[in-house]
Amino acid sequence: DRINNILEILLKSPKVFNATHLANELYVSKSTVLNDLNMIESILNSKNINLIKRENVGILLQGSEIDIR
Repeated sequence: DRINNILEILLKSPKVFNATHLANELYVSKSTVLNDLNMIESILNSKNINLIKRENVGILLQGSEIDIR
């Protein structure tokens, strides 16, 4: 499932990714990734983790280490 793949990439990598990079890695469009990120954001918010999307910076997770694990 693509959403699980994106979550796994974001959770396991110390790097900051942008939507274009994720789209290329998953062979989908950037708009598909952005739609998936909106769904992921809802999932993570319920677990006290923030999905931060910053233009010209990338996508990163913010929360306590315990919540992220």
